[in-house]
Amino acid sequence: WQVSGPETGQVGMNFREFGEGNYYNFGVRQDGRFSLYWHDETGWTALIDWTPSTAIRPNEVNRLGVWARGEALAFSINEQWVADYTAEFVEAGLLGLVIGMDNAGEEGVFEFDNFEVRVPELPATQPAMTVTP
Repeated sequence: WQVSGPETGQVGMNFREFGEGNYYNFGVRQDGRFSLYWHDETGWTALIDWTPSTAIRPNEVNRLGVWARGEALAFSINEQWVADYTAEFVEAGLLGLVIGMDNAGEEGVFEFDNFEVRVPELPATQPAMTVTP
């Protein structure tokens, strides 16, 4: 999680990455918001723009979850479902951890721990919030 830096510092995962710079990004910020973006050669597309969530614990460790099977994507923060999404672009690819800052020259310290990749079944329960583009 973010140890130091601006409140708008971001931590999350890039997933279903293929080719040069084509991927989904699920991220959270210290200001209590999460997002889902798509990135490709044309730039960034907000699929779920920065959305407030009480599941995020500012200035604490946060456990993020991404479930992806076919077109179905589901997202959790600290074991609470926050959103689902139907994938439009790609159904397979690489996965990685990511940090980010909004402005050039900003600095921060981030820590990651217990990174797991599993192939579970999608849960039968629905997310607490459904966001449709």
